Amino acid sequence: MRNIKYTRKNHLLKFIYKIIDIVIILSFSVILLATFYNILLRNIFSSGYLWLDEIITLSMVIAVMFGVALGIKEKTHVALDGIVAKMPRKIQRVFYFVDNIIVLIFFIFTIYGGFRYVSIAKGQAMMVLKWPVSILYIFIPIGIIFATIEHIINCIIDIKTDNCRFIPIEEQVASNNDD
Repeated sequence: MRNIKYTRKNHLLKFIYKIIDIVIILSFSVILLATFYNILLRNIFSSGYLWLDEIITLSMVIAVMFGVALGIKEKTHVALDGIVAKMPRKIQRVFYFVDNIIVLIFFIFTIYGGFRYVSIAKGQAMMVLKWPVSILYIFIPIGIIFATIEHIINCIIDIKTDNCRFIPIEEQVASNNDD
């Protein structure tokens, strides 16, 4: 994973990473504070605000979708590669490219479907805040666009460094301990 750091020095990418980090931190902060405040109101004063639930939901969608992009960047996403990692390098290479093409196709369909869903939900409003529901759903394709960019960057890095393989979990743990 060290070689990823060296190819992500582009100023635009650094700016995007800072934005993603800030958005995730702010989203989790809103979730934590709004949930805590609503719990206090409900348990101490037997009241609460329904609009806080909608803010929490919106914050969770934002955190998850930007978290997907961050997970792809850091290569911490879920992968079922235990068997493939034990195969010879040439076979791993084939699986690597097929896997990456499938993921890319999935991302493209998700982006397309996300934007279609946003356009379908345009006339709908949230129950309490009366904000357009499309505000909530727009973060799905936006997050997947960032994830797609990260996926493509990872593929380019792996091709340039001839690292088109699945790394066994033992090797991943050992490299994390070296950092």
